[in-house]
Amino acid sequence: PWATRALKSEAIRYTACDARSSRSVAERLHEEAALLGPNARSWSTTLVACPNVSSWRDFKTFDHWVAKSPLLDDLEELVSLVAFHPDFMRWRALAEGIGPGSTVLSHYEEADGERSPEPLPATVLSCDAQVVGARRIGLRFLDDGV
Repeated sequence: PWATRALKSEAIRYTACDARSSRSVAERLHEEAALLGPNARSWSTTLVACPNVSSWRDFKTFDHWVAKSPLLDDLEELVSLVAFHPDFMRWRALAEGIGPGSTVLSHYEEADGERSPEPLPATVLSCDAQVVGARRIGLRFLDDGV
């Protein structure tokens, strides 16, 4: 689903990155982003596989690097970065019994784009992808004053 338009228009580039360090991967990602610059076809996508950074075998280490690495800060201004990991489970499904009306704890996005430091209680309003988008749920935070 992340590259449907690019797939239909045959605008996906697949490449492997042999780098063994996160710094070298960041350099390669910047090189690939430059190739997707203003002259790229609309909805162009590049998938960069990076299997050789041994510390990334642990999902939490990989996820932390993607979320917090200053080496990627300016990359988001150039392209939309979507990171994948084989152990990523966050959006596969909701826990059994969770649906509209359920109370959950959820982080929210801060003004600077970062995740909130602590989750807050919220009520699930919708899980319908037609309403809230793929792999998302609609929430109302319980302390939002509404």
